[in-house]
Amino acid sequence: TKSANIWDLMAPLGEKVRSNSDRSTDHATILPAKSGFLRTFLIGKSVLTSTLWLWKYCLSFLVMVTTAKASLSILRYLTSAPLKVLLTK
Repeated sequence: TKSANIWDLMAPLGEKVRSNSDRSTDHATILPAKSGFLRTFLIGKSVLTSTLWLWKYCLSFLVMVTTAKASLSILRYLTSAPLKVLLTK
């Protein structure tokens, strides 16, 4: 066929041009850029773990402080109630 004959003529010409060219370099294999997904995932996981840990312990600390305040105020109320009764009589 006609296209096969043209290809036969063009292939050797392309080889000569490539081999004689000063600017000719072998093409390096193009690899996809590293996305850093794993590193980002691990950093995100560490931040999430730290945040959840902080939230959990701050929340439990607040509950403990609130419970302590409530029980202290109940104790104050209970201990001061007889005094109020005695003072009002």
